[in-house]
Amino acid sequence: MKQKLCKTCALCKPLFRNYRDFLFERENKHYCLSCEKLVKYSDFCEKWQKKRAEYDLSPQRFQEACADVEKIAELCAEYIARESDSFSP
Repeated sequence: MKQKLCKTCALCKPLFRNYRDFLFERENKHYCLSCEKLVKYSDFCEKWQKKRAEYDLSPQRFQEACADVEKIAELCAEYIARESDSFSP
């Protein structure tokens, strides 16, 4: 049986810190939504809840994903065109 630690609790969310403007690093502390306080990764409490995997498989989500992929392809094409222009003799 698994230990009921904060790192496996659905109510505990990991904390991240920002460094170098765009990079994020996970810290060893979590924020407990039930207790409303900072807890260590290895702490535990009686309010532990099992994490549940939830997936959004709606048609709207797939349409948004397709639009995002098209936008990324468009931006990549613009970047390649701009870079190829800068290297032409």
